[in-house]
Amino acid sequence: MQLERFFVDFLRVWNNEVCENYRTAAVHRVEFSKGYIELPVLSEVALTYACNIKCRFCYAGCTGVKKSRELDKEGFQKVLDIIRYEAEVPSVSFTGGEPLLNKNLPELIKYASKVNGMRVNLITNGTLITPKKAKELAKAGLSSAQVSIESPNASEHDSITGIPGSHEASVSGFKALKMRGFWFILILPFASKTRNRPWNIRSFVKKSARTGFRLIWLYLQAEAMTMN
Repeated sequence: MQLERFFVDFLRVWNNEVCENYRTAAVHRVEFSKGYIELPVLSEVALTYACNIKCRFCYAGCTGVKKSRELDKEGFQKVLDIIRYEAEVPSVSFTGGEPLLNKNLPELIKYASKVNGMRVNLITNGTLITPKKAKELAKAGLSSAQVSIESPNASEHDSITGIPGSHEASVSGFKALKMRGFWFILILPFASKTRNRPWNIRSFVKKSARTGFRLIWLYLQAEAMTMN
């Protein structure tokens, strides 16, 4: 019942039907606090803005950054050194675009985790993850992974990503990662295509929780503007 109440209230938030003082067991509000720590604990490094899918909402295709302008392996290692030793940040998430399109990903994971002693997370669409690749990333020192599933429905997912078969590939990818025992996060956007069928999402969340996901993120999603 708690999950059902959550989705009812989530729709109210989506439709702007929740006032400032709205309180419910399903929607938890955290008031802003002035308490802080002096140094950040999280960092993200975009290894590339290239991607093998074309999600409607994603910023990656709007940057205009050419692959020739991306840093090489040594350049990214210098960035990781700055993050770890100057900013004193203990963890890094490799993202993109699709970070697996950067051939140096395994070496950068190894450098961050085993040389700099950082906790390393991977943010990916999962489509390029095979059992062999998951094993390679685990050996390099990857701690956790986040995979985006744009819709529980395969055809809707593929429509959002613009790539037929991408839902099946993403599901296959997160299964391969899960088999390696990673601390796993599923990212599930709440988009215009899925908002009218929240119970499909509810069913998918239940199934995913039983599968062993440690955290499932739901977030509101819009569409990206194309820059000419």
